[in-house]
Amino acid sequence: MNSNNENAPCPDDADTTGSDDPQWLEACRREEAIRELLGRSAGDRLRTSDVEDVALDLGISRATLYRLVAIYRETPTVEALQPKPRGRSKGALALDKSRHKLIRQTIREVYLKPQRPTLTHLVEQIHLRFVQHGWPLPDRRTIKTRVDDIERRLVARKRKDKRAIKATTPVPGEYKASRPLEVVQIDHTLVDLIVVHEETREPLARPWLTLAIDVFTRMITGFHLSMDPLHGFP
Repeated sequence: MNSNNENAPCPDDADTTGSDDPQWLEACRREEAIRELLGRSAGDRLRTSDVEDVALDLGISRATLYRLVAIYRETPTVEALQPKPRGRSKGALALDKSRHKLIRQTIREVYLKPQRPTLTHLVEQIHLRFVQHGWPLPDRRTIKTRVDDIERRLVARKRKDKRAIKATTPVPGEYKASRPLEVVQIDHTLVDLIVVHEETREPLARPWLTLAIDVFTRMITGFHLSMDPLHGFP
């Protein structure tokens, strides 16, 4: 990392010339976003909707944001939030703050909509807005990186994609029983071995094993072994 940038001031919205170190610029973005997030929170609790919005703005996952918040609470400095010096990290783009902001805003306004526009349409709209500002056009790969960094569940929720929401939402729960044999689960699986002919030793097939398991005791109450995959528990 360039030591000349370690204590450089963070650029404001009007400053497009500040530090030329993308890691420092990224740390400045993180510090500002996390400081504002903590300012909106009540005590130590953060609203899930606020966390999702900030994670979207920063192009990181919620888990990463929670980790950065913990670091910032312990050491509230820009330096503590710098990406690890492994070259340019994924999502750390060599763009100034104003350009970052315009890309994020366009993704929100154009891409994360129920109409589910394509990435090509998003790139065209971002290029159009950059042209209006007289800025060089960002590469398509730069824009795609920012889109790919958004959590799938958040994209599904913003786009009101019911199928994607269902596919990306964890479904907690488990079978519970208060006494033996109240609930019995049946598992039907292909055995990891091959039955061979008793005389020629030629391979025949893999047998199927069906187990009945008592949920309360986790004991096997019965089993059935068959060469027929459609043969149910007797």
